[in-house]
Parts: sequence; structure tokens; C-alpha cells
Amino acid sequence: MKEIGRIQMINGDLVTIKGGELSACVGCSNSECKGNGNIFTAKNSLHLPLQEGQTVEVENKASTSFIQGIEVLLPPVILFILGYVLTGTIVPTSSDDVRVGIGVAALFLGFFITYWIRKLIPSQGAPVVTRIVFNHSEAIAVEPKAITDFGNGIQA
Repeated sequence: MKEIGRIQMINGDLVTIKGGELSACVGCSNSECKGNGNIFTAKNSLHLPLQEGQTVEVENKASTSFIQGIEVLLPPVILFILGYVLTGTIVPTSSDDVRVGIGVAALFLGFFITYWIRKLIPSQGAPVVTRIVFNHSEAIAVEPKAITDFGNGIQA
């Protein structure tokens, strides 16, 4: 996935970017991001001469996004299962509602712990700044739409 954005802040090799094509946010339900743009952190591992206010292109591989999703979702789900099973094992007289309640509490605890771990120890799969964009129209190469004739003169 490639995205363009404007550099907000530079802290060593970490760059805070306000990105996103706001026209692409039409179907999004996140009103904060939709109105202000998506703010995220990227790495400058190519050591480009970046300055605040520049427009840059950022790339995040699909495999990296998949791994990040697993890192965020797997621990809380495992904690839910452990909470549910261990409650039934430790207190065999507990009802199913109590087990589910403990499991849900463990799920939220897992998300809380995951949030703070990722905040203190950032994931190695951060997006990477790939280049500085001088001409916004050449930022991301968009493939032209295929024009197809359906036999009735209508083209899509």
C-alpha cells in the first residue's frame, strides 16, 4: 500500500506524517481522520534529507500489515480463551455467564497490555518513507481504467 502525506514532525529516523487522500475517505466512518487526515509514524530508513512540511510517499507492505494485525489481535483472543477455560477449571461451580465475563475482562486487559507494549516498543513493521514528492501529480502512479465496449456503444 502506498500513500502520500505531509511531514508534521521529524524525530531521528521516525517521521510523523499527516496523510491520506481526503477524497478517498468518502466511505470511511472515522470522522476525525476524514476531516483532518490520518496521522501516523513512518521510518526514514533510506535516510532521505527530509524537512517538516515536505510531501512524501510512504509504503507499507501487505505482509507487514497482516503481521501487525496478528500482533494486535492474537494476544487478547488467547487471553479471552485462557480466562474462560481457567475460570471453569479453578471454580467449577461458576456459571457460563461468569466465565464469559472473566473472558471478556481478560480480552480488554489483553488489548490494554498490547496497546502499551506497542506504544513503548514500536513494531518493526512501520511504514517506510520511499521518496520525497516534488510534483503531487506524479506521487502515486495510478493505472488508467480499462475501457471496455460491451457491444452496445456503452463504455465503462
